[in-house]
Amino acid sequence: MATHALLLRGINVGKSRQLPMAELRELMTDLGYDDARTYLRTGNIVLSTSHGRTRLVSTVEQGINARFGMTVPVVVRTRRQFGGIVEANPLPHGVAEPSKLFVAFLDAPLPDGAIDAVDPDDYLPDEFRVNDAEVYFRCPNGLSGSTLTPAFWKKLGAGDHATVRNWNTVLMLQRMLDA
Repeated sequence: MATHALLLRGINVGKSRQLPMAELRELMTDLGYDDARTYLRTGNIVLSTSHGRTRLVSTVEQGINARFGMTVPVVVRTRRQFGGIVEANPLPHGVAEPSKLFVAFLDAPLPDGAIDAVDPDDYLPDEFRVNDAEVYFRCPNGLSGSTLTPAFWKKLGAGDHATVRNWNTVLMLQRMLDA
């Protein structure tokens, strides 16, 4: 059995996308994931399973759709992958303000050459780095004041394929995975 973090995209934003965590945990139990734990209302689940990534994503996405009538993309990282994500942080100076340091978790690595389509200087004072299937970014003016608009994410090729967590949440999920 491996421990995984499941990151749900786009829930509890707006009235039509509400998914209570108690009901989500109940669904996970019904799907056979007895040790599922959630964190915050943004759709973070930690659980153990012997299922591979594809089966896990499919089971959870279909379960959410059947129970709640919502299409919710699920991004998965193993405990080992998550530890590597924390260790590989290419913006270590950002940890001083963890609420302004973020990781966008992609469902797959960016296409070859995608990063070449954007000039980092065009987005200052924000900064970003891509590492495999994660985009680390720091927004000194906060997320609401960020230059990394939806157009940036679309240009990068990650617009509909990413879910974002701030550094505080990333560290808490790592602790939950390690528990």
